[in-house]
Amino acid sequence: MSKLTIPAEVMDKMTCLVCKKYLSVFPIYTKMDGSGGCCGRCPLPDPNNHVRDEAFENIARYLVFPCSHEGCKETMTPVHLEGHEACCVFRKYECPSKSYSKCDWKGALLGASGSDLKKHFQDKHADLLLTTPSFELIFNNTLEENMLLYHFEELFIVKKEIDARRGLFFCTVEHLRSTENSDTYMYFLRCESGNKDYFYRGPEKATKRNNTTKLTMDVLKERLQDPAVIIVNIEIIKSNNEDTGENNVAERFEMNINPNVDWQMLSELECPICLDYMLAPIYQCVRGHSICGKCKKRVLETAGNCPSCKQPFHDTQNFSLEKMSQLMVYPCKFHKSGCNFASKSAEIMVHEDSCEYGSYKCPVDTEGTVCEWIGSSSKVIEHVSNNHEEYLLKVSKIKVPFARNEPRTEVKFVSFQKMLFKIFFIYKQKKFFWTVQLVGPTKESKNYKFEVDVIDMTGDKKRFFMVGNVANLDDDWRRVQRPRGFVLFAALEQLEGFIREDQGGDFSFRIKVIKS
Repeated sequence: MSKLTIPAEVMDKMTCLVCKKYLSVFPIYTKMDGSGGCCGRCPLPDPNNHVRDEAFENIARYLVFPCSHEGCKETMTPVHLEGHEACCVFRKYECPSKSYSKCDWKGALLGASGSDLKKHFQDKHADLLLTTPSFELIFNNTLEENMLLYHFEELFIVKKEIDARRGLFFCTVEHLRSTENSDTYMYFLRCESGNKDYFYRGPEKATKRNNTTKLTMDVLKERLQDPAVIIVNIEIIKSNNEDTGENNVAERFEMNINPNVDWQMLSELECPICLDYMLAPIYQCVRGHSICGKCKKRVLETAGNCPSCKQPFHDTQNFSLEKMSQLMVYPCKFHKSGCNFASKSAEIMVHEDSCEYGSYKCPVDTEGTVCEWIGSSSKVIEHVSNNHEEYLLKVSKIKVPFARNEPRTEVKFVSFQKMLFKIFFIYKQKKFFWTVQLVGPTKESKNYKFEVDVIDMTGDKKRFFMVGNVANLDDDWRRVQRPRGFVLFAALEQLEGFIREDQGGDFSFRIKVIKS
C-alpha cells in the first residue's frame, strides 16, 4: 500500500473532539453540523448526532500517523496503528476505576516488578481484583464497577454496569495486550442460577473496548427460572485470527458449526432484547425498531414502549421482515452448545422444542401437579426419579379402577435404553386409548414402538394384544379424541370379557416400549 505524508499544520486539524488524539483509529464518526469528528478510541457522546465518515476512512488508510503515546517515535498507517497503540511500551494506563473512585494512579501495564497495574489493584482495589473469572449479579442497586481479571497470564478489564431501574446489565471484557504478538481472545458470558441447574449463554464477542454484552433482567429470570442468585461466568477463548472485529469473530466460529447459514444476513434479524433470532410474528414501534413476539408481549406488560427509542408499540407487524425471515435458514438456538441442525423458520421451532442440546420442561404436567423444573435431556430421567417417583413405572403392569360410565386417565413414565417415555391411558365414551411419547429428540421417536397386552381378569386366559408407534412429546395427546396412527384404541364391547365385573372392578394391562 502506498503511504502519504501530509503537513503538520493539516494533521493538527485532524483530531478527535473527545480525546484530542489524531483521527487514526477507525471507525471515524463526524458530527452532523460539520464541527469535527470522533475516533474509534472513544465512545460517541451523542450517537444520534454523528454519522460514519467512510469517505475520510478510505483516504486515511493511506496516511501515515504518529503513535499517540508521548515518547514514542513510531509512525504507521491506521491498519497497524490501533494494534501498536494498544501495547506500546510508552502507553500510560490510568486506573480503570477512576471514573467513579477518583483514583489518580497512572502507570505502565508491565514493569520490572511484574504487572504494575495488577500490583496497584492488589494494593488499592483488592475487592475489584478477580481471582476467578466469575462474579455474582444482583439487580437490587444501580452499580458501575471496573474489575481486573488475571487469566491465561494476561490482564483483562471487566466492566460491569447494572441499571436496576430499567432492569439492564452491561458487561465488557477488554484484553490489555502486552505486546503486538500477544494472542487475541474472544469472550462470552455464561449466566447460571445459584444451584447451577439452569444457565443462559450470551453471544461471543471480541475482547476489546466498547464491545459490550447487554442482558435484561426479564430474560435472565425467564431462562434461569427466577433464581435467588445469579452467577456470571466469563468464558475467554483464544482466537487464531488477528481480526478481532465482533461480527467477523462470531461469524468465523459459527460458520464452523453450520456453513449453510448466512450468518451475516441473519444478524439483521437479532432481537435487541432477548438476542435470539426473530421469527414471525415480528412487531415494530412507530419509528421502525423491530422485536420478536415474545419480547413484545413482555414490553407491553411492563413499560409498553420500545426499549430503543421509548416510542409506543402497537399491534403493527413488520410484514416485510417476516417475509424475508421465511426465506432464511435458521440455526437451532442451541447451536453454540453443539447442535448442527438448521432449517427454515417453519421447521426450526418444532426442532428446538425437542433438541437434545437444549433444555426440557418437566414432563410431569398432570392435573394437580405443576413443576417448574427445566433442564437438559440427560437430566430428565434423574429429575423424574428423584422428584416424581410415584409416576415412574417399576414394572410393566398397570392396574386401574374401572367403572363403565366414569372416564379415567392415567399418566405414567417408563425408562428404556436411557430414554424417558410418557405413557397415556384414557377411558372415555366407552372407548380405551393408549399412546406413548418420547421425552427427547424428535428424530429418535421413529426408532421405538410400544406394545399393549390387556390382561384377562376373569381367568379365561383370553388375550388382546396391540403394537403402536411411539410419538413425539410435542404432539398433543388430546388428539386421541380424533384417533391418529400413533394411538391404539379399543371399544368397550371388545374388552368387556376381560373385566371382572361389568359395573365395577379392575382393568389391567401390560405396556412395554421396544426398539423398532
